Amino acid sequence: MLRRSGELEYGTMIRRLFVVFALLFVSTIALEQETGSPDTRVAPCALHPVNGRLCVSEGVLLGFLLRRVAPKLPIGANPDGEVILHVAVAKNGKPLKIAVISGDPMLAHSAVQAVRRWLFMPYTYRGKDVEMESDVHVRFATSN
Repeated sequence: MLRRSGELEYGTMIRRLFVVFALLFVSTIALEQETGSPDTRVAPCALHPVNGRLCVSEGVLLGFLLRRVAPKLPIGANPDGEVILHVAVAKNGKPLKIAVISGDPMLAHSAVQAVRRWLFMPYTYRGKDVEMESDVHVRFATSN
């Protein structure tokens, strides 16, 4: 039986659309297998050191803290303030880089000066000391 040209074009178009959708589906599955599903995905810096530095939580970083220097409250600043810093710690345990993320500008300088004097235990990863980094909340509380 002979098909009309309209039927042939419609069938060819359906097959081509099926192939396109199949390729998109297969590429999506391949990409998901490569990156992991959202439920099991771990932040890249938590899996291995990125740029020689390991990303850790604030609790882990503070667990390695050997010496803590309390920040001094500047005159006229809010005594119950808080400053959030991003701290990178060198292999020797000394703060390498400190960046202010948020907080009262009057308190930020004092917080950075205090954290510069902190000392951490070296973090060992696969037998080698590595740098680590995290965000740290520095709280200024009134002393009673």
